[in-house]
Amino acid sequence: MIKKLFTFLNSRLWIRVLIPIFLIVILVMFSILWYNISFQNSLGMDQAVSQNGILAQAIEGGMFESLAIGDNDRVRIQFKQLNEKMKDIKVFVYNSKGIISFSTDTSAVGNFMENYIGAKGNKELGSMLETGIASELSSPTTLDGKEFVMKNNSFMNEARCFQCHDQGNKVLGGISVLSSMTAMKKNIQKGKNTNVLIAVTGFFVILIIVWMFFYFLVNKKILMVLDAISFLRKKDFTRDHKVGWGMK
Repeated sequence: MIKKLFTFLNSRLWIRVLIPIFLIVILVMFSILWYNISFQNSLGMDQAVSQNGILAQAIEGGMFESLAIGDNDRVRIQFKQLNEKMKDIKVFVYNSKGIISFSTDTSAVGNFMENYIGAKGNKELGSMLETGIASELSSPTTLDGKEFVMKNNSFMNEARCFQCHDQGNKVLGGISVLSSMTAMKKNIQKGKNTNVLIAVTGFFVILIIVWMFFYFLVNKKILMVLDAISFLRKKDFTRDHKVGWGMK
């Protein structure tokens, strides 16, 4: 069976020509598909970094006025409202020792941040609280069995903070914003499905176009030439064959 199939394929010129072309097309299309998927993953992570950074700055700005007058209750209300409106976002504000002061998760207040982030997150957090320099990248972490992307920002001890804090402390604490990767993964998967559909459709379109090209412009002419040669071998000179772009 396999031998017959091989013989059949080998006896068809257009098939022998099309096979390497198809292999090249498949290689190119899958390379493009792999690149697009990688680009979407990178873009999704970059968007998460930007979103978390902007949100951290907005929350910090909203907290300052209330904390400046010692209105901690107002800050707690703000975090409660934030938790109600943005279910896929977790926010933690903590002091220089990593003890959580405010959070969208009220049960976390008073606990250490190290209980909520992984080993890599703890390492980055410790470095930030020591130097005041936060990483520009977001770290993947797991919280309550769900995947999040975490972005940290430090709270530096500036002149506006001296009325409540010792001027000797360089870093007062920080804020960590964690955004769920669930929605991002859904968007990435949707993009993957779209790319796969486009790639498969494009492959079959190219397959049909190349087949039509060889069948009508190459294979059919070759068959006509072979047919004419067959009649010549039989010494039949009564046949009239026209071979060209406008063949009949």
